[in-house]
Amino acid sequence: MQSFLRQRREALQFEAVRDPRQRRGRRWSARTLLATTVTALLMQARSLRAAERLSEDLAGGRLQGLVRRVPDSTLGDFLAEVSPGQVRRHVRAHILAEHRRKALEPTVLPHPRHRRGR
Repeated sequence: MQSFLRQRREALQFEAVRDPRQRRGRRWSARTLLATTVTALLMQARSLRAAERLSEDLAGGRLQGLVRRVPDSTLGDFLAEVSPGQVRRHVRAHILAEHRRKALEPTVLPHPRHRRGR
């Protein structure tokens, strides 16, 4: 997982996503919260609590900007406010980049007309 994250570091860069929170009281950057969320999804975390535990394991330099455990309530509050359209555009751009690199494996069966050997 570490080598995958190093190779695809740009997928965890969320500068284009606007932070919807007030400036006052921010303890976490939007970029760190989104990177933590995407990493938790990649690691198949099934809940915000699992994402919190994962952030505790990754704290200390393995994930850029993550210096300590991210509380599940902080992640939940942030994700409820962030614009899904901005995140969707970012993730879509990186999925297309992975497709161009031929780094994605097909997850569906080919259509019968497109099978080889017929």
